[in-house]
Amino acid sequence: MTYDDELKMHVAKYKREKLKVVENGVWRNREYEHILPVEQRYLNLLKPYRQEFKCRFESGQFTFNIEDLPHLNSSQAMGVNLFFPFHVAEWYSPFLQALRIEDEPIQNSQFEYVMPDQTNVDILLVGASGRRVFVEVKLKERGFGAANSKKVDYARIFQKHSPQLESIVRNDHLTFRKFKQYYQLFRYLSFLSPESSDVFCLLVPRRNELFQKDIPVINEILRDEQKAKVKVAYLEDVVERLISSFQNDNQLLLQQFILFKEKYILF
Repeated sequence: MTYDDELKMHVAKYKREKLKVVENGVWRNREYEHILPVEQRYLNLLKPYRQEFKCRFESGQFTFNIEDLPHLNSSQAMGVNLFFPFHVAEWYSPFLQALRIEDEPIQNSQFEYVMPDQTNVDILLVGASGRRVFVEVKLKERGFGAANSKKVDYARIFQKHSPQLESIVRNDHLTFRKFKQYYQLFRYLSFLSPESSDVFCLLVPRRNELFQKDIPVINEILRDEQKAKVKVAYLEDVVERLISSFQNDNQLLLQQFILFKEKYILF
């Protein structure tokens, strides 16, 4: 059984036993146990911040692809459950520390940030120093997405991004074949400037064995002097650090991440 299969079973049980929802949601005209009925989609947000999220989203203060919300195994919904509490409080130190990223005052934060070239990244934090921290959250994904659309001119995109990537990626790996094979990863790396202190952090479950096969590629393709700009954080470790950091001083956040662990972490 794959991690994806286990995760679907886990969140389907969570839906029945914790959310007390027995009806199945529908996707592409089929019912699935791990999907909520659309009218109950907000139950995918953890209770401590559910109402706050709903108010901010419906008033246009928080951007999110609402169509994905009924899916209990949604990476985007998990990202909201992880990031939204810090966004609301405008307090990012625990989040950065849990990711093992150097802390600094944050002046701007965005969820589902769209770069000028239309590449999306889940979380963007801009520090007082001007440093940008990009965080991409993965849950059920089986690896970095490949170039597989017949409607996209990947050769043109490769030509466009190659000058930027030359200072980040080793010459022997900056090939069109490699670019297509690990298309999503190369697009993320194109965010980074070699002269800046920007950081890209990939957050992924350690248990996701299929994604783990792609992790070594990051180290293989990066130039040595750029490797500090790219970090991999494991969801299980980050959640434990957050729970530990709130044990004695913030019961709302402690409850949020205890519930987060119950919902998303497989043992």
